[in-house]
Amino acid sequence: MLSNQNLAGYATFSFDYFLNGGIISCTCPDCGSDIRLPIRIYQSGKLVEGLADVYGPQLIDELVEKRIVNIKDETSSVHSNLRKYILWNMDARYELISCKGCNNLFLSVFGMAELQPGREEVQFKGIWKIIR
Repeated sequence: MLSNQNLAGYATFSFDYFLNGGIISCTCPDCGSDIRLPIRIYQSGKLVEGLADVYGPQLIDELVEKRIVNIKDETSSVHSNLRKYILWNMDARYELISCKGCNNLFLSVFGMAELQPGREEVQFKGIWKIIR
């Protein structure tokens, strides 16, 4: 259901990057249009669990299988406040992005949290084309 190619790589960003207008972008592999993911701190994204409502459990299973997201360790007190699907110490979130040039649909996976006092991060996992 997902292409094997991560179009934007992965990275960790400080909140300041996005608060100062930073974006994540890549190019549509089919038409060359710019695919943009502006992240609004604590406003962007939906929990990965919600993908099951749109695509059924297969897409989430694929994200786990490809190690894009992890399943929370229920025995860990560090993860006690997190949902079922996580990145490193934060909830896994997603955004669907439609290409303006050809209407391809892309999935972006990321998370955001304050990991320590004053250490706020966005963990960006990548952007993949959804194969329909």
